[in-house]
Amino acid sequence: MGRECAWLGWKALLAFYREAANWAPLTYSGGVVFCHRNAPIHSAKRLASDLTDQAKDRGGRGNFAAYQALESFDAIGQDIDDFMRDRYRFTEGRGIVLGFPEIACIEGNMEHWRETLSKRKLHSLVTNLMRGGKVDRDTAIAQLLEFKNAASENTAESIRALHGMVGGAAFLHILELWDYAGIAL
Repeated sequence: MGRECAWLGWKALLAFYREAANWAPLTYSGGVVFCHRNAPIHSAKRLASDLTDQAKDRGGRGNFAAYQALESFDAIGQDIDDFMRDRYRFTEGRGIVLGFPEIACIEGNMEHWRETLSKRKLHSLVTNLMRGGKVDRDTAIAQLLEFKNAASENTAESIRALHGMVGGAAFLHILELWDYAGIAL
């Protein structure tokens, strides 16, 4: 979907998870692709289907989703398993798929994160992690905070909460979903 309305895909995923929470014992999985509106629809559908399979395979018996944010549509160019393993290598396999608690945490905090975190520093941190760099969680959070004020501790705590759920992938999810999650209707 086009970037100007791609956040609606995130809102749809969130709404689905909220509603489906009442469907026990049914389980479900989903895949979402954020891409340019001119992206080849069949490639985007295939990738969404592959991401759904990733959510099923990696989530086990549970309710999970996987997403991919593509700034300019390019085919991943390799097997989806290899791509996901490589992309999330620094997380030791944690946080590749998101359940409702993770989705709700990201949605509920993203607006605040956009206001208090340095996106430039977040990008540098994620790049470093993806290249094999090691970073202490609390040191990384301190580096991301632009200003030290009362909101800083709330920001740090909310990132720690997401980090507790998905490990180091928290930083990648915040960066990749920066333009999609937490958008007010």
